[in-house]
Amino acid sequence: MSGTVYGKGAHDPRPPRNGLFHRVHPGVTAAVALGMVAAFALGWLVWRGVSEPDPLRDLNEAAAQSAAPVAGTPSAAPPSEGPVELATGSYELESVASPGSLVSSVDDLAVITANAPALEVVEGLADAACFTFRSGDRYMRHSGYRLRFDPLDDSDLFRQDATFCPEEGAAPGTVTLRSVNYPTHVVHHRNIELWIDESDNSDDFAESSSFTVHRG
Repeated sequence: MSGTVYGKGAHDPRPPRNGLFHRVHPGVTAAVALGMVAAFALGWLVWRGVSEPDPLRDLNEAAAQSAAPVAGTPSAAPPSEGPVELATGSYELESVASPGSLVSSVDDLAVITANAPALEVVEGLADAACFTFRSGDRYMRHSGYRLRFDPLDDSDLFRQDATFCPEEGAAPGTVTLRSVNYPTHVVHHRNIELWIDESDNSDDFAESSSFTVHRG
């Protein structure tokens, strides 16, 4: 009798029919799963970047867009009073490389930006012949070479980090501020961010580490 009849309890000798995922190699399945996780993570980071803007990122982007002004577009107006010699008192420090941009702070980090309040210049905390810069109850100091505004902690390290000695800048009547405890480093802005850096002996570096002093 040809053919086979499969009744209750009979064994079917044909190989079982596997589903789609049984036919795919386990390594391929894992790779697909990891790809889905990575895509989700990337989407979350993009959403966070859009929904939670970073003030420094926004300022850096604005500075980059204004780095090459369109012909006929006036640059930001500098402070009204002409340059003066740095001394104790209330002063504005205007970048030579970026006219109209003043030393200020965003989220306690030192930057250059327009319409900044004047800084209080006091006798240097580590050297009376030099100066320290204050905004409210916070003092400009370097930490990891980055300039920031922190509350005074009265340590020797803090006093040295917050003391800068003026010397002649890239243009007549301007100043460059040299770190008292890192004497090969001067206050220098990278885009809008302020650091203490060693000079590369270029004109660009000299201008971005020189400031015009205005009474606040």
